Amino acid sequence: MKDKIEIEDLAKENSVGFFITKTSQYLKFAAINAIKNLNIDDPLTLDQYELLHVLLLKDGLYQRQLGQILLKDRPNTTRLVNILAEKNFVERREDPDNKRKHRIFITKAGREKVFALKPLKVRMVDKVLAGIPEKDLTIMLKTLEKIRENLEDDFTMQT
Repeated sequence: MKDKIEIEDLAKENSVGFFITKTSQYLKFAAINAIKNLNIDDPLTLDQYELLHVLLLKDGLYQRQLGQILLKDRPNTTRLVNILAEKNFVERREDPDNKRKHRIFITKAGREKVFALKPLKVRMVDKVLAGIPEKDLTIMLKTLEKIRENLEDDFTMQT
């Protein structure tokens, strides 16, 4: 009798949702463990890292836009921004066109924190994609994008 249960044993019907969810969970747990193994003071959570990474790509977003990108509701987005602002990794700046709104910008310290984790991200990506031919990766990404598009119309979230 084997003790290890294979995921495939639980999803005999090859449920797409089951495999996507389980793969996402594996990715999340692997990243959490990798960050823990770094033994650094005050490590970022995955959500904090993701928010900073988004700002690296597109700085100066509104908090609502960050929530939409990260799939976080308004209270969770506010909490994330507040924590990162307390750590001086982001700052809120008044929007010159609308004084009631604020844009979120990554600070120099925030950039340094994200760049310090870049080698870990590269190792994780290399591990995740090991043995997957480029052709298969391209198909997978296009397929996942199509699945997201198919679900997008049914998705609403308070941000």
